[in-house]
Amino acid sequence: MSNESTKSYRQAYETLQAAAEKVRQMNAADIDELVPTVDAALQAYQVCSGRLAEVRRALGEKLPEELEALGRQG
Repeated sequence: MSNESTKSYRQAYETLQAAAEKVRQMNAADIDELVPTVDAALQAYQVCSGRLAEVRRALGEKLPEELEALGRQG
């Protein structure tokens, strides 16, 4: 199991934030860093996305009517 797959949601979210900031501040001289930065961000996104899906499923089992009502409001 890779280090990325064992990250918590918070750690993965922080990785995403750091990658976004790094890309925002990047200049043409840093282009060699783009691919590794995007790769790390994609891995972190997968962790966050997977965790959010797990939480939605768990909440859907516990609070199905409430979540359905929220979905209709949004």
